[in-house]
Amino acid sequence: MGFESHRQIVTLNEKGDKAMKLHINGKTFTAESTYAEKDIPKNTGFRWNPEKKIWWTDQKDKAYKLLNYADDECKTFLEEWKSSTDKKIETSSASSANITLPVPEGIDYMPFQKAGIKFAIESKNTLFGDEMGLGKTIQAIGVINADETIKKILVISPASLKINWKREIEKWSVGYSLSDSPMTNFPILTS
Repeated sequence: MGFESHRQIVTLNEKGDKAMKLHINGKTFTAESTYAEKDIPKNTGFRWNPEKKIWWTDQKDKAYKLLNYADDECKTFLEEWKSSTDKKIETSSASSANITLPVPEGIDYMPFQKAGIKFAIESKNTLFGDEMGLGKTIQAIGVINADETIKKILVISPASLKINWKREIEKWSVGYSLSDSPMTNFPILTS
């Protein structure tokens, strides 16, 4: 997924080593290259810094394309990042999860909704992008139910979905109640 390999021309220095080197410095990757190699980082999406005379990027996926030029520290970092990214992609595509979630009596989440809720709980940021009708609203409420640190939520949606959100919150929330905001006609969910 975006990590396709590129045919690369490898230039060797006088010692027979690859001349180009990829380094990591904080969150920035830099590629030192000979003039003959300039198209390698350029075609990978690196930017040229004319003051420092160096190619750079802060995007890991672009740096990963130059993994065979990386020094040991950079290579280790990128390999760990790639492994973690592959695992997240696999987890985000899961169709079920073995997890116990708070849910009102008499109803339960679908297996793929449990997987989505589990992924969201374990991630820093999540955007539910399921097809229409698969329960993105229910998954969002499931995350709220599962995270006791959430005290208030704000839902921003088209007016046409406001009633649906209210109905789903009333049906699926555990330990939360709806109250109307005195400033607007938007309900507020509080624990």
